[in-house]
Amino acid sequence: KELNYEMKEIENLKFSKVSHKLYSEEEKKNLEEGLFIHSLMENINLKSPDYENIPFEYLDKIKKFINSGILDNLLNDYHEYEFMYVENNIEYHGIMDLLLEYKNHFAIIDYKLKNTIDESYQKQLNGYKNYLKTLTKKDIKIYLYSFIDGKFLEIK
Repeated sequence: KELNYEMKEIENLKFSKVSHKLYSEEEKKNLEEGLFIHSLMENINLKSPDYENIPFEYLDKIKKFINSGILDNLLNDYHEYEFMYVENNIEYHGIMDLLLEYKNHFAIIDYKLKNTIDESYQKQLNGYKNYLKTLTKKDIKIYLYSFIDGKFLEIK
């Protein structure tokens, strides 16, 4: 049998912000702290949190997120939800920090140490939302969460 394939070049894009700059010591420290908080959040059971392994200096920040009300009526939570899909010959790749499922909607949350004001973050989260729209008819809300400020910023 002869197999016929339509060959198309697929461009690969990531939703997350890419930076090629050199970082100061303070910026490097902040990046490392942000990654550490991400790892704490990735490994915590949101429905029944065990704070035993959370370092004291992060305990209030983690508890503030968990007690914020965002987890009320939660059906499922997915940490570091990775996905890839192809649309118009472009392969998209992303990793959602946290995907929350409720009865009538989903919430995508991207963790930030402090800064939630950056146009690239809005683009990133809308990319995640567009992907999720291919899987569900439920409403989708998207948020940035600042651990330093203890606040959510909903992206419209």
